Amino acid sequence: MRKKTSWILPAIFAMLVLVVMILIYYFSSENGLQSSATSNGVTRWIIKIIKPDFDSLEKTEKAAYFSQVAHYVRKAAHFFEYFLLGLFSSLLVVSVLELFGKKNVLFFLIPIGFSFLYAVFDEFHQRYVRGRAAQFTDVLIDTAGAFVATAFVALVFYLVKRGRE
Repeated sequence: MRKKTSWILPAIFAMLVLVVMILIYYFSSENGLQSSATSNGVTRWIIKIIKPDFDSLEKTEKAAYFSQVAHYVRKAAHFFEYFLLGLFSSLLVVSVLELFGKKNVLFFLIPIGFSFLYAVFDEFHQRYVRGRAAQFTDVLIDTAGAFVATAFVALVFYLVKRGRE
């Protein structure tokens, strides 16, 4: 009996890729003040968890600590956004390959390359947003997030395939 092909999973993953791309574009469209307000809110929340005695620090210590944590929060946000983009685009590529019965070991190059190109576009876009700047290090962090997600998907699919054999 012929296996029924279904575009449901590829369509879902394509929608998730699109949603993540829109969210990335939305966050990149925030001007410098809006972006700082967003990341500072997240930073305050994280500091409450990791440094409960933050309010007891003297003013200069508070400012230095906050600045350091805020830097890592911003970079982690880049990594996480592109982790999601890499995850969903990897799952999209794998589901399309499975749909056509293709096995391609190099599938992982597609989501990583796609994420890298979108990261370049994103940084280019930020050059034209007031109070924002383009940084190649952010492209590298973004691509690293996509790489880790894609490697995770590849590992899971390898282990599943090996378990079936």
